[in-house]
Amino acid sequence: MASCNECLHKEACNHWLQKDNKHLGAVEGFICEHFKDRSKFVELPCKIGEYLYRIKTVRGKKIITETQLNQNTFWRIVFGREYGKTVFLTRKEAERALKENSK
Repeated sequence: MASCNECLHKEACNHWLQKDNKHLGAVEGFICEHFKDRSKFVELPCKIGEYLYRIKTVRGKKIITETQLNQNTFWRIVFGREYGKTVFLTRKEAERALKENSK
């Protein structure tokens, strides 16, 4: 059974429960309707709408492009495992990776 310690909302719930002098997580068989398994969540290094720098090959030449993070680019980056390989938070990081890969 899932416990409060494994919930994404643990800190907020603990604050609320302490105010009301309750601790429902300690009640045997209690299942919180707001439980969210914290192991299933990922903290992004940037926000949707921010700009990222990608290394792309255009006509046989590698270049750096600027792209705005949206839902489509997010899924390609996460599931394509591009972050840190061809996608970077700063132009400087992208330039460094491009330089290292061209050696």
